[in-house]
Amino acid sequence: MAMSIRGLLFGAFVVAIDGALFLPLMSGGTLRVVLGMMGALPMVNILLIVCYRNLCRGTVKRPFFLGFAALGAIAVVVWFHGCLSADEDWLQSFNRWFARTLEGAPYVEEIGATIDNDSMVLKGIYYSFVNLTFLWSFTFLPQLVIAIAGGWLAVGLAAALGWRRASARPVP
Repeated sequence: MAMSIRGLLFGAFVVAIDGALFLPLMSGGTLRVVLGMMGALPMVNILLIVCYRNLCRGTVKRPFFLGFAALGAIAVVVWFHGCLSADEDWLQSFNRWFARTLEGAPYVEEIGATIDNDSMVLKGIYYSFVNLTFLWSFTFLPQLVIAIAGGWLAVGLAAALGWRRASARPVP
């Protein structure tokens, strides 16, 4: 499949937006902002890509897409709002639980111990990757499940109402 200039520009746009959103995180943002951004960013990227694909193909009116996009956007807003309005003590306790859970995971420490001690950069990259993977499994996957459920609910609702999408080919 060939990549168009429009697709490349969109990819550059998504990377630029992600980079701009990471700047506050790297400059010492509060725990509320960090958890909110890190939890919402993967789902926002998926929603951007899905919306771009459906807009380019002209399939915006499909029920699954409409339900997926609507409930996905609601899940992102609810997550981000929940992080920004959460009690700081609760977020700190979640952060401590998160760190203790990762410290107690045997596979994390065993793999980390195999990395040469002279290469602290590699250890830092490894532990950052493990932290992000674990965090995204708690934040991104529920949002994705909610969005997919919204898509299937929209398909079921459209079928119950007798809504049929227009065929690409005229029916004789």
